[in-house]
Amino acid sequence: MSTFKQPIFFMLVGFSGMFVDLGIVTLAKELFHLPTLITGLLGFSVSVSNNFIWNHRFTFKGHGLSKRKIYIKYVSISLIGLSLRMMVMALLLRFSLLDHYRFGYLVINFVGIVSATLFNFLGSKYLVFR
Repeated sequence: MSTFKQPIFFMLVGFSGMFVDLGIVTLAKELFHLPTLITGLLGFSVSVSNNFIWNHRFTFKGHGLSKRKIYIKYVSISLIGLSLRMMVMALLLRFSLLDHYRFGYLVINFVGIVSATLFNFLGSKYLVFR
């Protein structure tokens, strides 16, 4: 796939993963009243596998490693991205009133997800699927 198309496909996959992620976040918050940071961890834990499957299939084809090794590398990079997301979320929780609004937790998670996207793309492209 061309270098120009990869970021587009990565973002499309990420967009689908964001729906999975925020769906889990919403269930965790609305049904179980979990703290916002915990909901982000739960959403990530489900969406990372969803995103790997689609990125492996469509965005970054043609590599020599086994699927298991690539998955481990992908999750490792994604965990670093998760730490960026959690830092952004923690800052928003500390310095904004978003979590006091009805769906503010979704905004906090969304901003956290977006903040990690560039890192996740570059890590996937140059370290995981190279």
